Amino acid sequence: MILYADIPGERLDAFLARSAEGLSRSAAQKLLESGQVTCGGKILKAIIETCLLTDEEKAIATRLSCEAGAHFVKTCTGVSVGVATVADVQIMKANLSGSAVIKASAGIRTYEDAKALIEAGASRIGTSAGISIIESAAKA
Repeated sequence: MILYADIPGERLDAFLARSAEGLSRSAAQKLLESGQVTCGGKILKAIIETCLLTDEEKAIATRLSCEAGAHFVKTCTGVSVGVATVADVQIMKANLSGSAVIKASAGIRTYEDAKALIEAGASRIGTSAGISIIESAAKA
């Protein structure tokens, strides 16, 4: 099965539910796990919501995301209870494979926060404080 999502950024599970009538959630998960679903060349981002997981679960989620072909493994959505941490990024970095990269997101408000996350292994930063961070970086 090759997916060609018509709504950029749509969640894969939502797309499958909408597109594959009669496909149960467990059947969709089995297709994804077996590698029988691809995203038609689109960028695939896995958000693992690190604030809700143990360190072991973060490691497993990162490995599984990479095995499933994720291009980005993202720390958080920003709408849950936690923020991106250096420790989370380090765990994710230690478990990356392939060409996947880390996007740290949620609670990144300062240049120092962003720099520490990048030094820990994040390749991308998701923040609504980008202008402030850039201005602070220019002064550093």
